[in-house]
Amino acid sequence: MQILLLGLPENKSLQDLKKILVGLGHTVTFLRTLSEKHRNFVDNFRQIKNLIIASDAIITDSSTFDFEVEFTLGLTVELEKSVLIVYSKGSDRIDMYKETDFKNVVFHEYDNGEELKKVLIGFIQKIADYSNAKLFMVIPSHVNKYLDWMAANSNLNKSEVVRSAVEKAAKQNKEYQGFLKDLKDSFG
Repeated sequence: MQILLLGLPENKSLQDLKKILVGLGHTVTFLRTLSEKHRNFVDNFRQIKNLIIASDAIITDSSTFDFEVEFTLGLTVELEKSVLIVYSKGSDRIDMYKETDFKNVVFHEYDNGEELKKVLIGFIQKIADYSNAKLFMVIPSHVNKYLDWMAANSNLNKSEVVRSAVEKAAKQNKEYQGFLKDLKDSFG
């Protein structure tokens, strides 16, 4: 999975998170290391938005909260991405945030590195279970007839025909392929 960490890369708690996540086989990047690559605020915003969209999860520690992290968390919530906010046992910095009621934000306390690892594994497993999107579409009858015909005359069901068409369109879309290349560069 591609994990986006919010906060300064030199933050010890984020370094601990990165070490655990990389050890579990995930690709990790820090949001703050990217803003240096773009010269203006519009490009920065687009890059941040694209990284959020491309990430499977966004994780931060409450010790990293500042205006930029809070803004990015707000954007993440609006884009309906999965967020994990961890905080060390006894932290008082989290209380006002825990009062929010967003279905895609999970708060979790931890006491030590082993407990943090268990929290991360549980969170990632939970989002992995829901990472495939299910779409319900209203399609014109002539398209439905084509899908029925394909299902009857091939090894594919209707969903596979639609998925195949979308994958083909994504491969041919140069702008989207550029977006993917930029993300690959960002995530390493």
